[in-house]
Amino acid sequence: MTSSGTDNRTVVFVDREDGVPVPASDDERPLDYIAVQMRPEHVLASCAIPMLFPPVRVCKPSGSPGWYLDGWLTLHASLKPALALDADALVVIATHPMRDTTTTPQAGGLAPDVDDMLIEFVDSVLARVVEDLRTLDKINALLAKDELVATATGRLRKKIPYVFVGPAHSHTLGRLALEVLHRKPSYSGGLVHRLRQLELRLMAHALEGDGPRRGDLVSYLFFDQEFIRASIELGQRDANALLDGVPTNEMPWRVD
Repeated sequence: MTSSGTDNRTVVFVDREDGVPVPASDDERPLDYIAVQMRPEHVLASCAIPMLFPPVRVCKPSGSPGWYLDGWLTLHASLKPALALDADALVVIATHPMRDTTTTPQAGGLAPDVDDMLIEFVDSVLARVVEDLRTLDKINALLAKDELVATATGRLRKKIPYVFVGPAHSHTLGRLALEVLHRKPSYSGGLVHRLRQLELRLMAHALEGDGPRRGDLVSYLFFDQEFIRASIELGQRDANALLDGVPTNEMPWRVD
């Protein structure tokens, strides 16, 4: 899901089998679905968060070349494309928990640091999928099994079961990023690798501050193989915990 830098419309690039149509444009959002053969540039464009990553040039298809950014700029309903593509169920993997009761007040009533403010900004992007799931919960609770209800725009609503996998706390990945960064030797590898390590350490020093969410912004920018592997392993543990005790031919779907 991306935002077009040309006309500020949301653009969802869809890779489907030949002959399978994509959903029609939604001018109320406004939102367009474009059939493509998915390439790295489409994925990079969907991750280009403003102020953190530059826009990405997409050259194909011929009807939609241009510069694109992360789709949160223009679409606040992150699950809408999946529902428009007639998903019968959703598997959602998130960086935030569905509900996080943990709070860490600022020590001594200090004003928020720059990194705290940036984290609030980025959180408003990444936590939207959680808010969408809460809305989906409410809709599922109102609908009876196999019931179809038409919205004002003519789209049919139905129960959508889902599985959610996410960390226990919103600061989990931030703490993991700092742990990995601080235990990596700054003198290992070739010159380019060592310069990259120095850059990351300077970035961490600049962004950590003294706020309760220090490290979170580093986790969004820390493209390190060890951190990525550790993050994947963390997600696997969360998924295994969710599936523990569930028969292998079943899924713990949440419907209401």
